[in-house]
Amino acid sequence: MQRDRWRLAPFLHEAARNVFDFRAKLFPAVLLAVLAGSGLAAISAIESTGIENQLKDLQQQGRLVYTLTSQDPSKPVEIDRASCEALADQPGVDRAGLVKGIGFYDVPQIGTGMIISAASSSLFPELTTHGALVGSALRESGPAFNLKLPDGYVAQAMVLPAQPSGIDTNSMVLVPLRADQQTGDSCRVVFERHGNPKEAGDRALASLQAHGSEPLVANTPHQENIDPVAAYLKRASRFLPLLIGILGGFAAAVINRVRLSEFAAYRLSGTSGRSLALLMWTEQALLAGTLASATAVATLVLRNYPISPDTVIYGGLTAGLAWIATATLFTIDIAWRRPTDLAKDR
Repeated sequence: MQRDRWRLAPFLHEAARNVFDFRAKLFPAVLLAVLAGSGLAAISAIESTGIENQLKDLQQQGRLVYTLTSQDPSKPVEIDRASCEALADQPGVDRAGLVKGIGFYDVPQIGTGMIISAASSSLFPELTTHGALVGSALRESGPAFNLKLPDGYVAQAMVLPAQPSGIDTNSMVLVPLRADQQTGDSCRVVFERHGNPKEAGDRALASLQAHGSEPLVANTPHQENIDPVAAYLKRASRFLPLLIGILGGFAAAVINRVRLSEFAAYRLSGTSGRSLALLMWTEQALLAGTLASATAVATLVLRNYPISPDTVIYGGLTAGLAWIATATLFTIDIAWRRPTDLAKDR
């Protein structure tokens, strides 16, 4: 009995033969495990792509885009440039900086009466490589070109991608802020789209330094009733790995119920109940491992989608553990029944 109990290599060999031999009754469970693992990764890719596209659209509408300025527009304040640009280095902030109007000028290559403003390179990183930026509403996108500015300076310019509501520079020509421009009347901040809008504005306000009698306020053009990130995190499908594991384990248990004559043959040939239980558990562990492996491989295939590999792989492991637990729960009695009863119930 002790020899039968501890010979693990034969158990693994026999379990692998029962699972992966396409002629075996348990082989359909292998296909089910592969489909389940691949499906978990595919569903995650679909859901994550959906939420990312939704957040991009909402950010273009001004979600998590703030203008920090005086509470009373008739009484402007002077916001310290360094403190505004420093917001870009804070966790959760995508970019931040000043936009300071210069005036209306004729720009021959663009049009007459164009708004020209100076902006921080921390808000528009393109200003580190170009002397001027043209709003997307003024010119079609294309390669960089030379633009003659009103002061006679010829700068290399590019057309900016469409900016979200709240930045409001799509109809402007932007140039870099001069070194001596150390203050501005408003600070624009774009937070990362996964952030919490209720906390974003308050955190930005607390970090600014300003001079003036009026308090600062954080204005955003987007009024949010439902936080899409919170709704995504509370979605019912987050329990899908557990459900798939339970259903897969139950299906494998049903298949094992069809194999009673096979298990009876094991017992009649001298295999102990404990050894048979170990064999059955090893089979389910191999199936669960197949599910988790399929999830990992599918995650690698779908790596170009905005999915979290760690989350998906942990989901595959959760499904695998649920598979083992469910299959074991519904078949544990088989190993301890009398071989003659197993043969009768086949």
